[in-house]
Amino acid sequence: MISYYELLGMIKEGNIPNKIKVHLTPCTSKIYVREDDLDESFSYYRLDEREEEDENYRDYLAECFLESSMFDETIEILDEKKIGKLGKCVDESEELACAWSFAEEILKDKINEIIDLLNKEE
Repeated sequence: MISYYELLGMIKEGNIPNKIKVHLTPCTSKIYVREDDLDESFSYYRLDEREEEDENYRDYLAECFLESSMFDETIEILDEKKIGKLGKCVDESEELACAWSFAEEILKDKINEIIDLLNKEE
């Protein structure tokens, strides 16, 4: 879970989730979806078409938060998680550096290429 403030930071960095679930009250939550402008740049979050607006959940996400509540961790990102890439193994001690063999480096690069292809298909 993240706060609205953290979500704004993600938007600023260009890491914009497509679908989020907002938990403003203990018993209910609502799903919001990303809306883009005609040039396909992010515009705002709106209630999912299956959700209904009420006193806590407005049609536009920005209308749901006060300054006092924007730091509460109430937002769950519903986008599918991307597969993380493999990294080089480095031992923190200088005596023992964990070095990949030539075959391991090739294998790691090929696996990362496959991961890139899988992540692009989403």
